Amino acid sequence: MKITTRSVQFLGYTLATALVYSFCIYTVAGKDVIIIGAGISGIAAARTLVNDLSASYNVTILEARADRYGGRIWTHRLALPKARGTEVDLGASWIQGSDNNNPVTKLVRKYNLSTYTTDFSSYKGWYESSGQEFTKAQFDAAGALFAQSRVKVAGEAEYWNHDKSVKTAFEAERYNLSTPLNSLVITYFLEFSSGAPWEKLSAKLYVTNQAYTGAAQILPNGYGQILDRLVNGTGNETSLNIKKGKRVTKVTVKNKRVSVTTSDSSVYEGDAAIVTVPLGVLKAGTIQFQPDLPASKKTAIQNRGFGNLNKLVLEFDQVFWPVDKTFFIWAPARNTNRGMLNVWLSAYGAVNRPVLIGFATGNDANASEAFTDEEFKQRGLENLKTMFGNATVGARSVVAMTRTKWESDPYTRGSYSFSATGETASDWTNLRSSICPLYFAGEHTQFDFYGTAHGAYISGEVAAKALMENGCGFSSDGVSLHLSGILGATVAAFLIS
Repeated sequence: MKITTRSVQFLGYTLATALVYSFCIYTVAGKDVIIIGAGISGIAAARTLVNDLSASYNVTILEARADRYGGRIWTHRLALPKARGTEVDLGASWIQGSDNNNPVTKLVRKYNLSTYTTDFSSYKGWYESSGQEFTKAQFDAAGALFAQSRVKVAGEAEYWNHDKSVKTAFEAERYNLSTPLNSLVITYFLEFSSGAPWEKLSAKLYVTNQAYTGAAQILPNGYGQILDRLVNGTGNETSLNIKKGKRVTKVTVKNKRVSVTTSDSSVYEGDAAIVTVPLGVLKAGTIQFQPDLPASKKTAIQNRGFGNLNKLVLEFDQVFWPVDKTFFIWAPARNTNRGMLNVWLSAYGAVNRPVLIGFATGNDANASEAFTDEEFKQRGLENLKTMFGNATVGARSVVAMTRTKWESDPYTRGSYSFSATGETASDWTNLRSSICPLYFAGEHTQFDFYGTAHGAYISGEVAAKALMENGCGFSSDGVSLHLSGILGATVAAFLIS
């Protein structure tokens, strides 16, 4: 048996969860449940409760936005004057792993939705300084160097007394960020997926996020199709009760009842509540809890990282890029602005329309929000001219555009969570632990699947099942168990680590 930091973290994580459960058994007095937030975690929780016909839960979802539900799943239709709209996902885009263990994949197959497989190895790339293409062999070599450094850092991190940022750890390995391809690799393989600059990522924990096997897929008609079916129900399912335009300002627990107040002074009473708002909203403190949240949960909220990734969507009058390629990338001449629209996704294969989606990552994600729409568009066009040539891009017209500002959005305050420097595995326990009769869900509570749509979905199911089983605690795999069962699972997990 090899005892690693990961093993010890998991053991502590599970034992802490067991203790939370052992001291926090609570029976829901009735069946009125309030869910705060109509993102995929809140909707998953509601659907799980409503489908339990044996209990007949009365579920109300309070959604802050007045115009839509879905949270960080946002399928937007580009408005065109003479053609049908083009659906693009401004939030979650990918089904990350097409094997049938992924709950989102199960929903896609259940609803018989069409998908399109994206290939991250299908790209064309250029150097910013010269405009010349770099070869696949050159980029693969840079990627291999990154992978070697990552493996070495992960191995050394097992023995650190204190956490370090990925940036600090890589620099200690003499990883040279001054070369354009190495800089691009950090953007493409690290900051693009994590939604955070590498100087904020925990070198100890950023590799904990797990993935399902199978291809990465997108939905040509948008992720919103899944939410619509979950909300409206299929077959004999009843539709969910979502009240939009209800921004929650206060959650009060008194006499084993929950009272939720919204910004329009409405008050909703329930026997239990599930809080599914993004971590960014919890960090902002715009929801007052009475009594106050425990210090351990407040510390976990602040310790956990919450990143940002923004998109610029441009629809052109005609395709001018190779349609056999999925991504277009350019290696910056300087380390500054290396995440500002230097990665582009071709949506042509998925939607059969001339659409490119540019990404602002790392520190440049927040910086992009200071641009006006026109400035952001022009920045994107300039980068595309670097890739495809001034004459080629200049000859085309942008017929529709949209963009995101997730950090500025008061209902999200960012895109998705990441493992921040100094964070510990116990922070996940404290984030997801219940404060009877309050339950908590969201992708930020998932130790293995944070930052993903399937992680958010799983968290909603987990919280709902815990409520249904009359327990306020969770096991390491997200299912409420008796204390003896948790301790047995802990020993087994530790022995096979």
